[in-house]
Amino acid sequence: MTIVATDRARLSNWLKHVYDPSSGYCFETLAKSSVPANAVQGSVLTTAGALVTVATTANTAYILMEDLNDPATALKTTVLVLARGPAKVARQALTFGADVDTDVEKDAVLAVLAGKGILADKQF
Repeated sequence: MTIVATDRARLSNWLKHVYDPSSGYCFETLAKSSVPANAVQGSVLTTAGALVTVATTANTAYILMEDLNDPATALKTTVLVLARGPAKVARQALTFGADVDTDVEKDAVLAVLAGKGILADKQF
């Protein structure tokens, strides 16, 4: 059977609430070149723009809001990231580096985000 259309991850999959989005208070931009090409929307990033690993947990800073596979994003030089709260995200929809795979390691990353006002919660 021929595939007519495919779907992609949506912002609402991981971002559940953000304070006054029209003000831009919670957002920042990063150079697109600093974000790994394999990062997907909802990827947790360090201050340098790399995916968070166990070794870089203390440098957790952002969550990627852009879909790097979107043709419109290909034309951009910067990408939008969630940098501070108040905000609420879905824990199970976030993407971490390959070695952040246990609940304890994820809790450590999410604790750093909580310090920035970004709270992660399980969604049912």
